[in-house]
Amino acid sequence: MWCCAVVLALVSPALPGTSTTAPTSLPPSGTSSAGPPAPTTGQANTSQATTPSPVSTQGLAPPQSSPPAMSSSAGLTPDPAATPAPLTVDPTTGDPTPYDEPVTAPDNDPTRFHFHGRGTFATGVGAGGRFDTVIFGDPAGDRRSHGYLVHNTGSFAAWVRAVGYAERTTKKGSPLFFILPDLALTFHLGGTATRRDQLAADNGHDVYRRGTYIGMQGYASLSGGVATSGRFGVYGKGSLGARYLIGGATPEGNYGMFPMGVGLGLRAAIRPNVTLLVGPKIDGVFGLQGIGGWSRVMQLAPGGDLIVQARTKRETYVSLIATADVTALGSAYGGQRIFGRTTLDVGLPMTPGLRMSLLATYTGWRATAAPNSLQFAPEGQTWGAHTFLLGVGVGL
Repeated sequence: MWCCAVVLALVSPALPGTSTTAPTSLPPSGTSSAGPPAPTTGQANTSQATTPSPVSTQGLAPPQSSPPAMSSSAGLTPDPAATPAPLTVDPTTGDPTPYDEPVTAPDNDPTRFHFHGRGTFATGVGAGGRFDTVIFGDPAGDRRSHGYLVHNTGSFAAWVRAVGYAERTTKKGSPLFFILPDLALTFHLGGTATRRDQLAADNGHDVYRRGTYIGMQGYASLSGGVATSGRFGVYGKGSLGARYLIGGATPEGNYGMFPMGVGLGLRAAIRPNVTLLVGPKIDGVFGLQGIGGWSRVMQLAPGGDLIVQARTKRETYVSLIATADVTALGSAYGGQRIFGRTTLDVGLPMTPGLRMSLLATYTGWRATAAPNSLQFAPEGQTWGAHTFLLGVGVGL
């Protein structure tokens, strides 16, 4: 009987979608099988599992990432080389930077001078005006006895400006040292309208200029001093500078002055980035002036300073510098003078490296000379000028 089953299994064709079960080994003759009987063809067709897919002949694709290293204890441990380092934060801007980008720590050494954003170097354009008046007569009597002259000038200007305030302390924290550079240079191109009365014409006094005006004017100063540390204290300082006017005839004349002096006063650190200096000073003024021919100027002039240097939380820089002096000795050369200048700078941040710079400045002076003074009209003379400049530019 079992022989018939073997023959049928060999000659039966395999059904599609199924695999043919290989025949099992037969027991020796005369013995019975210990296992279950071999399934028939019908039974094989209904009980077989799905045929496995053919084995692919193409090579396997490489893994997308290397497997994690096996831990000697148990579990998996990540590969340290595959883990990126965390991003660092730029301490100056607060922006994240790549982990491999070097970051330079800010220099906060208190024993070195630091401006801490309180300074600017800028250039720009602007518009200005200059108003000169000359009066002929005895300043102590009839000041207008010999007439007057008026010069009104308007101009476009190109300017360069540098100003800033820096401090440092000793290792012990006191005293405190500071420096204050202050420089301005302006080029003017404009025109002048003049007027004189009949008395001036009768006495032979003509206007100094009319029509086109071209000139260059500027000043430079470097101050440095020592102050007590703390929120409120006192300071002492020294200064050295220059101021000049070149080109274009003016009642003031072309000149070059070199003031140097000392001062003292009160210092207030209203906030960490807001400093106020106010106090008296005394300057020695030396130079040359071209009124009635070149002549020397040697004067001793006491005066005062008002200085405000500030940086706001939004990185806006504000500088206010006002100075004034009056001649005490040396009026025979240069006349009895009153001089003053006020400059306001505002630096508005545009990008991390650039600022919009706003500039406003006023300079005024007045001088008198008694009759028969050197360089001046024999009947006596009083003259003065007021100069304004408003500008906008770009700075660091």
